[in-house]
Amino acid sequence: MKSKNNMNLFVKYLTNSMTEKEKIDFEKWLSDSSENKNQFLTVKKYWETSGKVFDKLEPNSQSAWNKVYKNTIGKKSVHINNNSYKLNKVIRIAATILLLISLGILGKYIFNKTQDYNNELLIYSSGDNIREIILADSTIVWLNTNSELKVMANYLKRNRKVNLSGEAFFNVAKNPEKPFLIKTDRTITKVLGTSFNIKETSNDIVLTVESGKVEFHELYRKRNGVYLTKGLKANYSKTTEIFNTSNNTNLNYLSWKTGKIEFKNTPLKIVCEQLSEIYAEKIICSVPLANKHCITGTFTNVSLEEILEVIELTINVKFIINKDTIVIK
Repeated sequence: MKSKNNMNLFVKYLTNSMTEKEKIDFEKWLSDSSENKNQFLTVKKYWETSGKVFDKLEPNSQSAWNKVYKNTIGKKSVHINNNSYKLNKVIRIAATILLLISLGILGKYIFNKTQDYNNELLIYSSGDNIREIILADSTIVWLNTNSELKVMANYLKRNRKVNLSGEAFFNVAKNPEKPFLIKTDRTITKVLGTSFNIKETSNDIVLTVESGKVEFHELYRKRNGVYLTKGLKANYSKTTEIFNTSNNTNLNYLSWKTGKIEFKNTPLKIVCEQLSEIYAEKIICSVPLANKHCITGTFTNVSLEEILEVIELTINVKFIINKDTIVIK
């Protein structure tokens, strides 16, 4: 649906004047992305309060309505005589919303970047694909699948604050005067200019530093946190509220971004754990095999089945699919 037609359809939907087919198509469009839904919620918010706003407009708003109607919904201008004709309630409210947009009150919130209905955030969702985002300060963010990044509307004013749900890799542009802040539901990450990966699950939040220095602490208890440098990672447990810091030995923590999976004399048990995480499949191996065999190899943009076939040929084991689990015997 093109942006220029959105307002007309929004008004028709809010006034329940769509045909059944239009309604089905419109609701499908709403469910396609959070961007579409947030555009509609923004308009709906003003729709619900626009009756009061209209009463405060000057009498010459009728003339302004003609211009807005001509440039948006109507193909020809419609003259409305304020003394002889009175808009019905639906058209009056629609006129108010369009007038607000033309005056710039709503314009900065609609049909730009994805933005939520309370006008505080720009929302980027990755869905089923990895998404690359370049922020206003040239910071680059790669969102893993099924992740979401929210950027505060005042980004770059006092600081550079974003909210993350899911997993993302950040390459933060250096700016000593304005720290970069990443908020999850339980932690805050603060940096000036560095690169690192953050992954949030239902149980924990893991931060791995690629370069620079990172401050990683609990959301409401700054004293409960750690400082990390290149090559280190920290795991914050949502259950125990404890940070555990260690050297990063996982060569594949960025495989979701690079498409590259690498093992260097890695025990089969660890191989299974990492493949389970990368491909979101449950893979286990019998205890005798767990530490008996080690794997060395590099795979680029290949399927799980291809990797398993190579491992089978390399160490003479078998992979058996048992319901939703892959078992190595």
